[in-house]
Amino acid sequence: MSNQRDSKAVELSGQVYRRLLLAYPKSHREEYGAAILQLFRDQCRDAWAARRARGLVAFWLRALADLLKTSLLEHLSKLNRSRIMPTLFRPTIKPLPAFFGICAAVFLPIFFANAVITFLIPEMYKGSATVLIARPNSAPDPDWTQTEVQMISSPVVLEKTAKNLDLQAVWSKKYNNGQPMHGADVMAMLKARLDISVVKPSSAPVIARVVSSLDNSATVWVDISAYSDNAEEAATLANGVVNAYRAFREEQDHQAGTPPFQRRVTVMNSAAPQRRPVRPNKYLNIFIGALAGIFIAVITAPLILGFFAWIKNRRNPPVMPQNA
Repeated sequence: MSNQRDSKAVELSGQVYRRLLLAYPKSHREEYGAAILQLFRDQCRDAWAARRARGLVAFWLRALADLLKTSLLEHLSKLNRSRIMPTLFRPTIKPLPAFFGICAAVFLPIFFANAVITFLIPEMYKGSATVLIARPNSAPDPDWTQTEVQMISSPVVLEKTAKNLDLQAVWSKKYNNGQPMHGADVMAMLKARLDISVVKPSSAPVIARVVSSLDNSATVWVDISAYSDNAEEAATLANGVVNAYRAFREEQDHQAGTPPFQRRVTVMNSAAPQRRPVRPNKYLNIFIGALAGIFIAVITAPLILGFFAWIKNRRNPPVMPQNA
């Protein structure tokens, strides 16, 4: 049974590798293809016998790297032998320098364009505050958590926030050239900048003592985050929403006559201005731009070399020797 599995693994590897040999030029395949395939099968069989699947995978990784390198060198060598450049310049043109020169010409514009765009994108800062919300009443309500989250971003709370921070006047000067903005537009902008989510409790000692004094089954931790192109404004918006929400809850408690210990909001972490923006991630963007530039350059360079070789051969077809 083991021999049968061995033969199947080696046979399948040989079939796959035989198709991969198409990466070599046709003349190279005709001359060395059979020998290369036989050598691959022998080494594949030895790798399987030594370490089974691990040995076969490790051998495949080495074989693919060697296939990529040697096939690329063979294509470049063939292009160098063809009439891709005038005879006058042929002695000074080498395949690898030409390949890397084209790669650099393709990579650099992509990389620098990505870097320029990254640094031109407006920076966005985040201010986050964490609150601990107790269950509104003793009656069981499976959806009370979602209800409280929706209440934080409700028009009532947002209107209080906009009024307390005078956002209509501030944002009219900042975004509307001093022209008055409608209250509905201000509230829509504020809501679009908020991100409210339920989070897990913190493990800080001070917070842990607060949590231990409460009924964990009747409390929920909520993170209230606000985004802005200014770090101070992001923190101010997050804290403003928290304060407006607390004031709204206190008004409800007062009207319903609910004792404070049964319905309350505890601020665990107030928002503070952050030094680093959350968007864009400049290091990640530049890294991705570099990878994209390398990938496009490696694919484009052989195509450009082959295209010019094809044009040159059509204009000046090689002279075939005449038999005597």
